[in-house]
Amino acid sequence: MLLIAPVSSVIEVAAKLHCLIVTHDPDLKLEDAPWPQLRTLLKDLIRINGARDDQYRHERLPTRSEPSPRFHSEGEI
Repeated sequence: MLLIAPVSSVIEVAAKLHCLIVTHDPDLKLEDAPWPQLRTLLKDLIRINGARDDQYRHERLPTRSEPSPRFHSEGEI
């Protein structure tokens, strides 16, 4: 079921690959192909997703003292 569910993000692909790996190689010790290659692919996906997240972290976010533009204080419309 997990492998046929559609994905829409890198993190969802990584999650599926992680499930596949730990189901068939729970100790992460299999050295026959394709297991080392699959573990490397999973690391690559995690790294790519982390780099993308870092890009978004550089955008300025509101501080705690600034109200979020999406929410209004009580009494404001």
